[in-house]
Parts: sequence; C-alpha cells; structure tokens
Amino acid sequence: GKRWLCTFCNKNCADPEGPCFYCRRDNYGILDTRPNPDEIIDLLDRRIQLLKQTFGKEDRETTIAVVCPAPNCGKTLTVPARHQGKQGKCPSCGTAMTISSHDHQT
Repeated sequence: GKRWLCTFCNKNCADPEGPCFYCRRDNYGILDTRPNPDEIIDLLDRRIQLLKQTFGKEDRETTIAVVCPAPNCGKTLTVPARHQGKQGKCPSCGTAMTISSHDHQT
C-alpha cells in the first residue's frame, strides 16, 4: 500500500488518513489519544494471565462429605468446608439439614 511521510516525526506511516503509527498525530498535528492496539493486546494478555491464576481456586478449597439425613435418600454430598454449620437443602430430595461433617475432610 501507499505510505506517507509524517510531517511531525518524518517517518513513513502506512495510513495517510489515520494517525501516524509512530508519533500518533494526524495530518493536522492533533495527538490521537486512543490506545495503541499493542497496548490493548498487552493489557488483555495481563488480564488473561490473572484469570488463569485465579480460575478454579474455589475448586481447590477444602471440602467435606455430608450425608443427607433423609432415610429414603442418604445421598453423600461434597460441600466446601466454609459452609459447615450453615443450613442447606439436599439437592436430591430437598430435605433441610445443618451442614456438618461426620466423615473425613478432603
């Protein structure tokens, strides 16, 4: 494609209609304050790395095994240990129970 010489930084730029790739000024010398695409990519890369570090942390927390007290159910549930002592319902039969562990922690 055609290139033009920026009148402000004297470098060859790819787009005569847009801002200079190097000094980010347009044909009238007005500074383009929009973020550079490379800056956006760097920011997104940092956010992706942060999400990868924090994703799944809840999955690694301590869990307890809870057995539903209903005689016709008796399903064993795996619950995060931080819910111990709280009220809950069995997702299988709907029986209300206090979450407590009589088994071992995992």
